[in-house]
Amino acid sequence: LPLFTIVCFGIVGLVDDLINLRSSGRGVAGLGFRAKLFWLLLLGILGGWWFYAKLDWSIIHIPGGNLIGLPYTVDLGLWYIPLFAFVILFMANAVNITDGLDGLAGGQLSISFIAYTVIALILGKFELATFCATVAGATLAYTWFNIPPARFYMGDTGSLALGATLGVVAMLTNTVVILPIIGFVYVIELLSSLIQ
Repeated sequence: LPLFTIVCFGIVGLVDDLINLRSSGRGVAGLGFRAKLFWLLLLGILGGWWFYAKLDWSIIHIPGGNLIGLPYTVDLGLWYIPLFAFVILFMANAVNITDGLDGLAGGQLSISFIAYTVIALILGKFELATFCATVAGATLAYTWFNIPPARFYMGDTGSLALGATLGVVAMLTNTVVILPIIGFVYVIELLSSLIQ
């Protein structure tokens, strides 16, 4: 599922980047907002449906919920699908906005995927831990060449793919509630952009 996500969202980002490159100087800025939103939302809804219908997932884990009077788990039923789509759309765009500063997105993604490597290991999901560790290593290598002055750019190809994949990993480990803590910088970046 994370590999499928990284490929699908990478294709959407690649199309956006290619349109940007080919229309350089003509005032066209990649895929339009509506077209990009449509594809990201469609992929998010399909992913949510897959988790709900095929994997039979509808429960969200609330860490420490029983300590503060909340239930330990919440069964969302069909509401799991829109939550899934929201998380994927939010993370893809948040990482995309964070990518505006040299080294920031790469460094933050490395930290986030290292955190999810540890979480996946604790949960005994060794294949997922291996995937997260591989992505963390790749983003660390990327960050080395992206420190100012940057020699490589992530673009939408990388930022949309890695952001959406981070969201899928959070859903696979059932830790979506702590994703805003692990990805605090992405949340601040996106909220700052929305406020502006």
